[in-house]
Amino acid sequence: MAAKLPATNMAAVAQWYLGRLGGDQYEQLVKAVRNASQEGRPLRVGTMCSGTDSPVAVLHGLAVALNGALHIEHTFSCEFDPKKQQWIKDNFPSLKMLFGDVMELKTGMAHNYITNEAVAVPSVDIVIAGFVCKSVSTENNERAMYKNCIKEATGKTGETFDGVMGYVKRYKPTVVICENVKGLTTRNKGAEPVIKHVAASFKKVGYSFDYHVLDTRQYLLPQRRNRCWMWAFRGLENEMSVRLTKEDVIALGSEKDCYNFDKLFKMAKASETAETTLLPRQKRVVAKVMKTFPPSQRQQDVLIDVAKSEERTPKCINATSCIVPNSLPYRCKTRNILSPVQVCAVQGIFQDDFPALLRYGAEKRNLTRDLAGNAFSTTVCMVVSICCLLRAPLSSIQLLSSPSMPPRGTAKNCHSANTPPKAKRLRTEACSGADKPQVKRIRAEAGA
Repeated sequence: MAAKLPATNMAAVAQWYLGRLGGDQYEQLVKAVRNASQEGRPLRVGTMCSGTDSPVAVLHGLAVALNGALHIEHTFSCEFDPKKQQWIKDNFPSLKMLFGDVMELKTGMAHNYITNEAVAVPSVDIVIAGFVCKSVSTENNERAMYKNCIKEATGKTGETFDGVMGYVKRYKPTVVICENVKGLTTRNKGAEPVIKHVAASFKKVGYSFDYHVLDTRQYLLPQRRNRCWMWAFRGLENEMSVRLTKEDVIALGSEKDCYNFDKLFKMAKASETAETTLLPRQKRVVAKVMKTFPPSQRQQDVLIDVAKSEERTPKCINATSCIVPNSLPYRCKTRNILSPVQVCAVQGIFQDDFPALLRYGAEKRNLTRDLAGNAFSTTVCMVVSICCLLRAPLSSIQLLSSPSMPPRGTAKNCHSANTPPKAKRLRTEACSGADKPQVKRIRAEAGA
């Protein structure tokens, strides 16, 4: 029998997953985060290619669930698209530093779009980045051109990853978490998967690294979304820790524990089901796809992405296919295309954590769909974050005299305080006991 599912907010999701840790693991996690903050300083977090900035909501929810053991400071975000910058401002109004160009961060100075001045780039303890996926996506007809994009810092993927690694090399955060498409892990016209180049890049700057392809459907949300999740811990001596992190992440996944659409939308206060009048082409897509199902399955909860052609239409039962920026998931049971707020719910982006969501869903519908299509699935991010904090060398965090103090020697790179630096547009596409039962260990190698 499936366990009772959590309420649709990040604190409840965090509490649900904490309850699935073994007692020893839970105590280890609490001890680790308390020790990391014992000097009274919170763990500082910076996000890059930030988009919805869902990892920030995830970590704030985890902090609430841990009842004061974990303290988080959202130190900076970095997002190039002005419309998405505004989403971040509207949903995280206390943020003091919002940068635009990920390539600037490694220089030590960057334009802050909140104060409209150049400021020193701060050091953080945790970096979370969704570098652009376009170059390595299997949907990209020019993918063969970018088989060495990570090595050569070419294409959107290589350029943005180079920006992330430039910051990591300079500032040495304790934990780095990244997410990208599954194409990162697959061969490219016979060439080795570029995930190997990503791993080599982290090892070169002194980090232990591991990864796994995770399906959002296994982490509460009804969506088939395979994404490569990566984590790196500072210090080459932490190879065992990154591998144990992978085991923990896999063990917390479950096909049985998943919201159905009716329950998810009701809990997320997104139950609008007005029937959609499909365009003639969309009607043909639905008719053709439904013929591919046996009669017994046609009465189930079928979802069809009517934004795609008849030949390439993704379809699923009891889940959506992978949400991308232009997705229009049509739910045959209720005869409606999922609304922008419902699409966000399928990604775990909920009103309780994102105060501007309803307004964006009503007034900026296309932007909201785009944001959802590029976002991290919050429940997957929650599991990866919990497991990284459980296994990472948090005791090695070095306190700085100021949360915003950068390494020395950065002032000479300062731009004009009132003029944003010119930069290439790097990211506009989608990338990027009884109460605590013991988690079953999965020791078998689970390569993606």
